[in-house]
Amino acid sequence: MPSPTRRELLLGAGALALGLGPVAHAEPWTNQAGNVTFDPRQRLAPSTVDEVAAAVKAAKKVKAVGGGHSFHRGTETEGTLISVENLRAQRALDGDAVWLEAGLTLREASELLAAQGRALPSLPSGGDQTLGGAVSTATHGGNPTCGSLSDGDSLLALELVDAAGAVRTLEVEDDTLAAARVGLGALGVITAVKLRTVPTTALRLKRGLVSEWDGLNPERIAQHDHYSLFWLPLSERFVAVTRDETTAEAHHGNVLRKDWRACGLEPRALGKLLRKAAGDAEASERALARMAGAVESFEAVGPDHEIQLTTGSLSAIEAAWALPRESAEDGLRAIRELTEAWARDGRFFLNLPVEMRWVRGDRGTLISPTQGRDSVVFGLASHPDFVRWPDFFAAVGKSLGALGARAHWGKHGASPRNHPEWERFAAVREAMDPGGKFLNPWLEGLLG
Repeated sequence: MPSPTRRELLLGAGALALGLGPVAHAEPWTNQAGNVTFDPRQRLAPSTVDEVAAAVKAAKKVKAVGGGHSFHRGTETEGTLISVENLRAQRALDGDAVWLEAGLTLREASELLAAQGRALPSLPSGGDQTLGGAVSTATHGGNPTCGSLSDGDSLLALELVDAAGAVRTLEVEDDTLAAARVGLGALGVITAVKLRTVPTTALRLKRGLVSEWDGLNPERIAQHDHYSLFWLPLSERFVAVTRDETTAEAHHGNVLRKDWRACGLEPRALGKLLRKAAGDAEASERALARMAGAVESFEAVGPDHEIQLTTGSLSAIEAAWALPRESAEDGLRAIRELTEAWARDGRFFLNLPVEMRWVRGDRGTLISPTQGRDSVVFGLASHPDFVRWPDFFAAVGKSLGALGARAHWGKHGASPRNHPEWERFAAVREAMDPGGKFLNPWLEGLLG
């Protein structure tokens, strides 16, 4: 094993001074997607809230990180990077509410709750996101009658360490709690969250081809507990994925193929196909045709968290925007027109299915993308080898923004555009962190 560098020894000494133990990292920090890399001065992984408080108090600049699921530079710092990976306990289950530490992943939290007959009301597809990161970015599922994990009906209170190193419990319904529910890491380090739970259920998952009209039909959407619609680019193929409560016996069917975004291909095969297609127009068209042809119907039944959380992964960059539900057709039309126009002149091939999820508007937040309005969320993704994805995503964001879209805070292209309460959020941030301890270039860019 190679000897530690002088810099690593100094970082370890700083950690020992705080009582956190040495944490040496030879490699820069990188997010899951691989598109964000930086080298903080110090990396710590506290095991207690008191250790988090000591680290924050001692730092000049500090950011917290969870699972590294976000696609932007929101966690970047040249100062101290605090990982919440060791804060993974359930503290208390009181009736239908539970206190969970922020480093638990959504999968871990769901498994803990399932053992007690409880579940979170709605889950996203990514089970490796931490609770702290998920609520900081208003991560959501696809339940048309349920808000995001940050919704005031779901996130009842939270505990954070503020810029002075004080541990605060936010549970009074005021602007501070409303801002912290989607805090972007700007107000402090979240150490625990109090979430509403519901009894566990079994869900029946069904996937199948539908027409565009049928897939967007509000009456059809209203019939399901969870609903997603996928468009396979440069085709007329739409795939509906529904998840509904059932009393049927569990059977996983071929859902275990781990196909990605309902395109019918498992992640490893899909990644290999797209790497070969990048930069080649004809190969890109063949890859899209293969995806469209691979779609097949399937059905599975299982515990709610197992049916909602995916198990496959793929190297992809993601962006997402929330529009009012009544703008679903306009949003899809705008994406299709841009996709087809950019493909015609060979500028860019949108190489993964477009996902649409219907969610209830959030309550009790300041800057959730779905705050105050029932929404349809459009999710786009691209394999990183298709090098013009930033330009294409920017064009989509501009087009959807003109329709009133709000960008997802955890995805590429996050922006305060179309957020009516952004100034209120900025005022809370200034009051909570007047010295800018939690600011970084990404946040400064958003705040102007």
